[in-house]
Amino acid sequence: MNIFNDDSNFSYLLNTMGEKIKINGKEEQSLLSNYKDKIIDYKKIKTIVPFNAGDLVEYQDKNWIIISEVTKNDTIFKATMRKCREIKHNNQLINGLVDSKVFDVIQEKYITLVDNQILITLSDKNYIKLNDILEFSKKAYKVIGIDDTKEGLLTLRCEYDATNTHFYSIELNATSTTIRQGEIYQISTVVKDGEFLVENPTLIYNVADANICSVDNTGLITANTIGTTTITVKHGNVEAILNLEVLEAIPIKPMTISGDWQVYLSKTKTYTITYDDGSPVIDKIFTFSFADLTLVTIQSSTATEVTLLGNSSKKGFAILSATYGDITLTKNIWVRSLI
Repeated sequence: MNIFNDDSNFSYLLNTMGEKIKINGKEEQSLLSNYKDKIIDYKKIKTIVPFNAGDLVEYQDKNWIIISEVTKNDTIFKATMRKCREIKHNNQLINGLVDSKVFDVIQEKYITLVDNQILITLSDKNYIKLNDILEFSKKAYKVIGIDDTKEGLLTLRCEYDATNTHFYSIELNATSTTIRQGEIYQISTVVKDGEFLVENPTLIYNVADANICSVDNTGLITANTIGTTTITVKHGNVEAILNLEVLEAIPIKPMTISGDWQVYLSKTKTYTITYDDGSPVIDKIFTFSFADLTLVTIQSSTATEVTLLGNSSKKGFAILSATYGDITLTKNIWVRSLI
């Protein structure tokens, strides 16, 4: 007797002969069996946990997909799963099946597809549309037909695209990030064509909800209002997604321009942005300006510090300004001689 089909003794078999698997990432106990013809890419699966066609199973460090209708007997669920291949779509690796033959139910035999065509079967949780490009075995294939009649599964008829010889990928410095209202965030990307780095790639940035944030053509994000959205970074026929959450702005503590009230002619003085309690400001970038540049020269500046040089002949009062967003700090400075 085939113990796999012994439902009456299933609980005992599951505990004594069952194997650990993961169904959609969650660890479960299952009973697995090969088919009689020893086809290693197909297995029967049997559990007490509900699952569906199209679900992904991790077993022995390999990915499998449920390809048959799931049958239920009392609390026992059965189906057939098949080992997956890795396919790339929009810069993301997905798991699916790749075939160059299709089974003809009328003739009851496999028929080879026309040259340069393959069938790709994967979970219908993947969003694929006509003319999308899929990459498999270092070749590009265009989706020319979609069959979604099998519950939980998509079957794609794909044709080799000889014109598409690039295999781009986009790596982001993060796939999700959180910033606060008024803050900025720079998207950093690495674009590759196969194993080779693409120098100065042409990137297109699109934000799903422009009310939440804006993004310029360099990938600099400015957070506008509380909420979540996505930014799509595209190069060629691939794209990468950044998930963004904007949180409420933290009230900014009062700040001041710290430094002497006077600058001597032909001498330098350095001024620093600090909080009113004297602690340094380290997370903001200020722009410095002086009301009368005939009195001083801005010799150098950093995000929160500026060095002024008193001009050699002219004396008087003027205002040093430091601007961050809609915040402007000022300080009256007297440019004078040593005597």
